[in-house]
Amino acid sequence: MFGWMAAAVLLQAGQPVIETADIVVRGQRADRALANCLQRGCNVPDDVRLTMALAEAQFGQGQYRGARETLRQGIERTKGQRTVYPRQISALYEATATVNRHIGDMEGYRSAVLAQTSLLREHVDEKDLQRRMLPLTLGDSWMDRGKWRQALAVYTNAQRHYVDTGDARLASLAGLRRVSVMLARNDVAGARRALSEIPDASVSQDSIVAPIRAVLAARIAKASGHDGEVDRVVAALRTDGAQPPIVAQEARLEDTDRNVPEETRHMADPPVNRSGAGGGEPIQWVDVSYMVRPDGRVTDVEILRGKGDRKWAAPYVAQIASRRYLPIALTDGRPGLYRLERLTRRARLIVPTGSFIRQAMGQVSVERQDLTRYDVASI
Repeated sequence: MFGWMAAAVLLQAGQPVIETADIVVRGQRADRALANCLQRGCNVPDDVRLTMALAEAQFGQGQYRGARETLRQGIERTKGQRTVYPRQISALYEATATVNRHIGDMEGYRSAVLAQTSLLREHVDEKDLQRRMLPLTLGDSWMDRGKWRQALAVYTNAQRHYVDTGDARLASLAGLRRVSVMLARNDVAGARRALSEIPDASVSQDSIVAPIRAVLAARIAKASGHDGEVDRVVAALRTDGAQPPIVAQEARLEDTDRNVPEETRHMADPPVNRSGAGGGEPIQWVDVSYMVRPDGRVTDVEILRGKGDRKWAAPYVAQIASRRYLPIALTDGRPGLYRLERLTRRARLIVPTGSFIRQAMGQVSVERQDLTRYDVASI
């Protein structure tokens, strides 16, 4: 959801090797750079850029609360310049929302999303793409909190609005999100109906929307008993190597602790698993690296590093290994796209009975975050 490209902290250019000491050094450098900037009274764009760099470094080390505090201080310092630098400051809110998800603070996540939305609505032209996409952002935030009915209502209203304003591409994106939600709820008939409401002419030449539509159509066909449809789509489509690859198929998550329904996150993302494990558990995380070959198969899956016992991550690593992406058009003999994914296992923060303080006592879930830095992803 956020645009950090956080693997800038985790990757040396062209080398898929992570050393904890190197990351700590990067964090120290980012800390010094921000301190020097503030000491000399740097401008808002530089303040935001260096604040984000430090928060990325802290996030990379698993220091989620430190990253959130760094971002909070950045927002406080720059709030007086909201009208002049709305985009830069909105990025701080977006990053804060992401960190709050990984902490399990869903109220903090909601507040950050609403603050970003309010800022952009007040200070960015209504014709601007980021401003126009706000309904999708709000729908995504409902999905991230597990509120699929509210998300579906927001996506439906957004699709109608985009159709009325003649914004065919965003109307298609809203419609595809509706399809994804319905598929996640096993409403195959509803998903098929929602897909039919997206005109072919509006997406057939769109390099991003068209393949996602094809993948969702294949998933509907598979759910209806036509197992070969995914193979047909994979054989027919190619995606641009400069864009994130699109998952066409993956195995179901094998997690024996799971006792509540799966939820979907974004239009082409895999479902989020939520187990019913007890609260009070510490935050655990791992970084998983893998290669997506030109044919869409996944190889070289491994856990690079993490915090805490890593046994919980085994089914997620297995699911990543099972993925089948749409084939990727690569040139110059490159072997594939290198990917890096952060998995965070944490309990949601709630206020337990008899207390006024939110604690990690809620339902345990695993949060996913793409950390791939795209300018070094093709190796």
